[in-house]
Amino acid sequence: MNILTWNCRGAAKKKFKGTFTRFRKKHRVGVAAILEPRVSGKKAISIIRSLGYTNYIVADAKGFTGGIWIVWNSIDVQISLQILHDQFIHCWVEFPDTKGFFWTAVYANPKEKNRRVLWEELKQIGRTMNDPWLLTGDFNEIVSASEKRGGGPIDHNRCLRFSNVLDSCGVMDLGGGGNRFTWKGPKFLNLDRVYKRLDRAVSNEVWRANFEEADVLVLPRLFSDHSPILIRLENEEPNWRERPFCFLAAWFKDHRFISFLRDNWNQSACLLESVNSFIPLLKEWNRKVFGFIQHRKNRVIARMEGIQRQLSSKNSVHLEELEANLRRELSEILDQ
Repeated sequence: MNILTWNCRGAAKKKFKGTFTRFRKKHRVGVAAILEPRVSGKKAISIIRSLGYTNYIVADAKGFTGGIWIVWNSIDVQISLQILHDQFIHCWVEFPDTKGFFWTAVYANPKEKNRRVLWEELKQIGRTMNDPWLLTGDFNEIVSASEKRGGGPIDHNRCLRFSNVLDSCGVMDLGGGGNRFTWKGPKFLNLDRVYKRLDRAVSNEVWRANFEEADVLVLPRLFSDHSPILIRLENEEPNWRERPFCFLAAWFKDHRFISFLRDNWNQSACLLESVNSFIPLLKEWNRKVFGFIQHRKNRVIARMEGIQRQLSSKNSVHLEELEANLRRELSEILDQ
């Protein structure tokens, strides 16, 4: 069971649903924290349900900024709300066959004076925390110069204040594989484009001891300037068993499917015979025609991930242009 935290910068955007669903399915996400969805009230609930979730905790956005959603579906997952705040959701989580723990999903306000309110709240929780405690999210701060590249000078006092907050909470950084930076910022005049490690996962020693095999993976940025953070609680062996045949609703979004169905459906046979004769043809079409689109999508995303890793260590106008072209290509693929 894995946990995903992602500052999506707007859940009402056209590409959000497909991108989030891809992350969820590929990485076996059991629980997700969606940050800065920028929608509230009935519209927020409508989007959450359109993603297929029946369980959720919502800290509403203020206008068109902020907001936190925690969403899950499995009946085996038990989540109970402890504190609801506009900058974090603090809850108790129980997964199957694992020890329960406290989890705080964080979206730190971009304004430093508001973040200081958050720091005091987290320190208050940390003072009495003796149970396993995990914190994930967009903290909108860095702890050292190594977590930023490009842009203007670093405010070392702010770095120190944030580092002291983590120390006061009694938590350690869990690191992360993948891209070195989690946020791609603007490019100001006469300065290099700014990259920062704003998103992270931290925990106390009790949580780390209970989840020794857990690791953190920084996923590629897709249609947001933030990378999702994946917390893998344990090593999972892939399941290579052949999956039973199932009908994919996405086929109907492909304009070629209706023609294929019309040309290959046996209307003269009974329903069962027609289905049985159609399935092998459909599997072949899915692999050679529809599946080719999936292959293109995976290839483009893999290339984007590689480029983002290179950009985290060096400036390159060529690589930035290539990333932008690949993002446009991915958008076209998803529209097919």
